[in-house]
Amino acid sequence: MVLPIPAARLMGPKGVIGAAFLIVGSVFFLLAGKSLVEANAGAWNGVETTGTILGHAPSGRRGGRIVVYGFEDEQGRRFEGRTKVPTGRGRRARQRRAEDVGRAVPVFYDPADPSRSTLDTFLGRWVYLLIMLFVLPHMAIGAYLIRRDRREAHEDGWARRRL
Repeated sequence: MVLPIPAARLMGPKGVIGAAFLIVGSVFFLLAGKSLVEANAGAWNGVETTGTILGHAPSGRRGGRIVVYGFEDEQGRRFEGRTKVPTGRGRRARQRRAEDVGRAVPVFYDPADPSRSTLDTFLGRWVYLLIMLFVLPHMAIGAYLIRRDRREAHEDGWARRRL
């Protein structure tokens, strides 16, 4: 004999929207956290030196460029690195790129493998923290919407109290 299953409301529209906010926010939060650790690993484990910008290369995507820089390690060996950075488009951006060539820039590199290096820029190291801070309110909104949906379901009599 099969007993009928009472109709139960799993999640209403507020709960679905809240779950989407919470899941997408959690994914972006975790990815940004992983990228933050990777971007700062050179600063935590590396050696800081001063390098110079050698030139620029197109990155192949809109709004970005590749900065080519050179630096010397502690033994005086010369290395070259590349880093993608966001930039504007137009005449002023081109003029700024032309002025950047030859400018001194701080560089972090791994002493065990100096070819692993990165420019020490604010965006390069901390943009992922800004992404994490931007995502936190979205996750809180998602949790609030789920909680509100469950409370309304309980008040409507759909949810049974479990002891």
